[in-house]
Amino acid sequence: MLRAPVVAFILFCSCTASLDVPAGVLINCSSDADCNGSRRCLLDARVCVEPTQSCVVEAAGGFAGVANGSACTLKSGAPGVCFSGECIVSRCGDGATDLVAGEQCDEGAANSDTAPSACRTSCVKAACGDGVVDAGEACDDSNVLSADGCRADCQKLEVCDDGAVDANEDCDDLNANPNDGCDKCTATEWSATRVLGAGGNGSSLSTIAFASSGPLAVDFNGRIYLADRSCRIYLLDPRSDAVTVVAGSGTCGNDINGVPARDANLPVMWAIAIDSRGAIYFSDSINLVRIDPVTGLLETLQSGLVTCYSIAIDADDNIVFSENDRHIVRKRYSDSGFVSDFIGVYNSAGSDFYENAPAGDVKVNQPAGVASDARGWVYVFDSGNSRILSYDPDNDQTHLVAGKATGGGGVSPDGTVASGNFIKPTGNGAKLARRFTGELLFVEQNKIRVVKTDGTLGTLAGNGANGSSGDGGPALAASIQPFELASFPDGRVVFEESPATVGAHVKLRLIANGTINGLVDSTPRAGLTTGQSGTATSVTSLADFEVATNGDVFAALSSPAAIVRVDHVTGDVELYAGLGSSSTSGTLAKDFQFTTPRSVSVLASGDLIVLDSNAARVYRIDGTTKVVSVIAGTGVTGSGGDGGPATAAQFRSLNDLDVAANGDIFIFDGGNKSVRKVTATTGIITRVAGDGANVCTNTAPPSCGDGGPATSAQLGNYDSSQVPNRGWVRVAPNGDLYISDQIYSGST
Repeated sequence: MLRAPVVAFILFCSCTASLDVPAGVLINCSSDADCNGSRRCLLDARVCVEPTQSCVVEAAGGFAGVANGSACTLKSGAPGVCFSGECIVSRCGDGATDLVAGEQCDEGAANSDTAPSACRTSCVKAACGDGVVDAGEACDDSNVLSADGCRADCQKLEVCDDGAVDANEDCDDLNANPNDGCDKCTATEWSATRVLGAGGNGSSLSTIAFASSGPLAVDFNGRIYLADRSCRIYLLDPRSDAVTVVAGSGTCGNDINGVPARDANLPVMWAIAIDSRGAIYFSDSINLVRIDPVTGLLETLQSGLVTCYSIAIDADDNIVFSENDRHIVRKRYSDSGFVSDFIGVYNSAGSDFYENAPAGDVKVNQPAGVASDARGWVYVFDSGNSRILSYDPDNDQTHLVAGKATGGGGVSPDGTVASGNFIKPTGNGAKLARRFTGELLFVEQNKIRVVKTDGTLGTLAGNGANGSSGDGGPALAASIQPFELASFPDGRVVFEESPATVGAHVKLRLIANGTINGLVDSTPRAGLTTGQSGTATSVTSLADFEVATNGDVFAALSSPAAIVRVDHVTGDVELYAGLGSSSTSGTLAKDFQFTTPRSVSVLASGDLIVLDSNAARVYRIDGTTKVVSVIAGTGVTGSGGDGGPATAAQFRSLNDLDVAANGDIFIFDGGNKSVRKVTATTGIITRVAGDGANVCTNTAPPSCGDGGPATSAQLGNYDSSQVPNRGWVRVAPNGDLYISDQIYSGST
């Protein structure tokens, strides 16, 4: 509201009542005698006023003004506000607080919207929520809401790890430790999930492996797909030496349609194939299932099958599959989904055949294996008749490729014409593989036989002896027992050893240019293997473990002396280091021999630091090269070396280690009653805790050096067989050192 300015003239004088003073001029007075006419002296303001105005009231000995800001009526009849006994026009900023008009304060020119604790330019008092941090406020973010960094009453900044639980926090434990039930002011609930260890179900370390042999296939990029009996499909890439789970949760079930393959509880699989687009097909013997290469979803293509043990993909991505006990080979067309019977007579076993016969005129007996080539021809291993047939789709003709037309088993030598001479297939359902060179492969009598392009028989690998040896040498001189086989686009051949040879494990071997080599070997070494399902393993010698930044778990096993890695995605276990034959620096981790690994630490770089107690050494395993090197210790038990290179130091009864943020390694040398540090930048070792000689006992009770220098402290007696030989050392993020010590009683 606009108000006319009030101009007051105050006359300071020694006046008498008879003095004629113009109206509108304020007269300074000390009594009514100083005022003229009907005016009276306003005692509290010491000015002459008209006693009839609404801003003046009678008071003892004279008149007094009402409270500033009280309502009054101007001579014009308009509302006003009392100020020093006068009725004036109300205006924020005039220095008069108009309570009736809703003003909380008015400091005139001192009003400010930025000065702390000032009356604001809107004549309201400074308050929480006005955006200015006033006296008594810790913050002010222009609102009165909590959970936005400033508490609603402006009395506290809302900060995690300050010990006070704010509106946007579940908890606040005054620290940044994520493992104490409060992580970044969010409550954490821990659920126990086994990663390594069977929980006493009777399994042994020898079960850390692929569950058992299963079907395999090779795609157009030379990658191997293996379906093992854990109901998973693994992708093995020989070029990158990488293994990936592409399907299966690791728990067997009946998921075959509409479920993401990676999360599915798949059934046990008997056949697998890959088409040109990367789609995966498998059979659990009664269903034919596809895994979409884009969505990753399962799709059931065909149900109600009987003993479907083999799948092949032809040149047009049609699916060829056999039903062993129905004595039929069928084709599912990729464009229409139509399924037709094209070799054999449904549910009718037989050996009827003549050269160039239409497929419908041929009878087969348990067609266990099928294959296809780039021309679209289909090859059938008619296992019950010990023969291999081919089918020409362009002319609807069948041909005898190997074996007798009328059946009958036997072994024919190399160089013999395959068609018309005996063959005796063995292996997993007499599986076939077609090389891109045009040769057809099958398994016979611990050998991989070849039907060459000229129609004669040959041998690709195997000396005929049952076994699994000869890697690195000529394939023909090796002992093999093939179970499954497949061919790479470049002509190399991969095969899987029979479970009868390697047990419930997986061993893949590769044949290239006449030489045989191991590709994947999960056969036990000292009771420990590479493979899958750490939760199926009974662990009795777990010494230590640590979690890498990516979630993988590295565990130190004291017996057998090894380091294993549990994959954070699959839960599979890998023998990472140990069980080799060399303890020399420069040895690959898989060939290295530990004595008693007791502690392991994982660095951000991926390197592992391993404390080998009985070897009196500390090792580094390079995360990239997997090469082992000595960090500390000569391998000889002793106590010397402080102040010199850590590699020249001696230890006695190593207990534990930890690595600081700067890379310094702290080693609990229990036998020498000390904690020693290897400085990362220099490799020099020094004693940082424990006096190295005296034993702390609980008979006093002792002080054990508390309150004094760490190097004068006394640690427990870790030489005594009567005391559990274990102490721990941990380095805090700020560099503080914590030691968990076991005090020796002196008598037990």
